[in-house]
Order: sequence, then structure tokens, then C-alpha cells
Amino acid sequence: MKQILLFIVCLFGLGTMVHAQQDSESTDLVLYQQATKAIKDKKFVFKASLYDDGRKYHNVQPEKNYIVLEDDMVTLACYDASGKLRDIEGKVSKYRLKTDKKGNLHLDISVKTRRNGFSRWNFNIKKGSNHCVVISNPVRKELGFVFIGELLPYDTSGLIAPF
Repeated sequence: MKQILLFIVCLFGLGTMVHAQQDSESTDLVLYQQATKAIKDKKFVFKASLYDDGRKYHNVQPEKNYIVLEDDMVTLACYDASGKLRDIEGKVSKYRLKTDKKGNLHLDISVKTRRNGFSRWNFNIKKGSNHCVVISNPVRKELGFVFIGELLPYDTSGLIAPF
């Protein structure tokens, strides 16, 4: 009798886990579709949870470490390991969106900052989620960085930007 009862409990528990996994996958797919639309509309917020300064990864607060893109303007706010704010505002050019054979999104932009700096930023989103890796390759007068986080539509990001 105990074995039958244990079997029933395990069966219901497994059913609940499968259902939760399906819910998670469908939620991730919706987030992916929203991120794709936001990129195509050129209006999104990337919130970072990890920052790589070239020496090591740092856990960061998404509300204070973000990239906002609206049309052809981009703003980056990043607090480095010492707590110093690094902000960049710039104009976007060469906005190229590609989808690879696996369905992953790759957005490449060139950013010219107001301080006469120039860099190339690559946004990479894995198919089926809004998880994103942003890599900045400096060309002139800028520092490189790597961010890991989420890409969201501007309207649903919940970001209250200080600008």
C-alpha cells in the first residue's frame, strides 16, 4: 500500500515539474518575441546582471547598469568595481540585425559618443529567451566591456532612467 501511495505522489510531482517546465519555456518564448520586436523597433533596454571589466566578472544591479536604445541614440550607465559611474551617450550607426541558422539574434551597432569616441557593440540573444550578452569593441577613445543580462522592450522594462 505504501508503495502505491509513494508511486502516486511521485507521479503527481513529476506531472507538476513537466507543467512548470512547459510554462517556463512558453514564457521564455514570449520574452524572446518581445525582445525581437523591440530590437526591430529600435527601442529597448538591456539590463545587466554581470559585468566583465577584462579582469573578472562582477555581479551588478540591473537598475543601475543598463543600456537604453531609442531610435538612433544610445545611453549606457555602468557602475564599475570601485562604484564609479561610467556613462556613455552616443549616436548609433550601422544598425545590422542578423539571425543565424539556429535562430539566435545578433545585433551589431556602431556608437559614436559625444566625447568623440567610437566603438562597436554586439548584442547576442539566444533563441527562445531574452538573455543577452553585449560585447563592446573599442575603436577610439572608449573602453571595452562585456555585459550579461536581459533585453526588454523599453515600455515594459520598469527602468526609471536619470535623463
